[in-house]
Amino acid sequence: MTIISDEIYEYINYVGDHESIAQFEDLKDRVVIVNGLSKGFAMTGWRIGYTASSIAIAKAMEKLQGQFTSGTCSIAQKAGVAALTTDLKPTQEMAEEFTRRKKRVLELVNEIPGVVCSDPDGAFYIFLI
Repeated sequence: MTIISDEIYEYINYVGDHESIAQFEDLKDRVVIVNGLSKGFAMTGWRIGYTASSIAIAKAMEKLQGQFTSGTCSIAQKAGVAALTTDLKPTQEMAEEFTRRKKRVLELVNEIPGVVCSDPDGAFYIFLI
């Protein structure tokens, strides 16, 4: 069985450090990590994604991908390289700002009579209960 793990919110996590299922040696060869730069590096709309998997799975994905998508523009590619090879301080600052915004939104929503809202552990979405 293959495990597909969507880790797009790796850097937007309010309850601790990111933990990948691929860290477990006995599962590692069965895991396909799906990730991208849009959330963690504030590159929304640039649509640069990536995966990590065994070589066999990666080669199979490459065959499929080459049939129905096109490459992203060179500017987005250069920005992606910069995001992945430079200091994570801007990403961490952005996550801190998201935390402040989340707290404020929750405060405002919870002031509405009869509305109950859960506090998300990650990302920046709220769900009314």
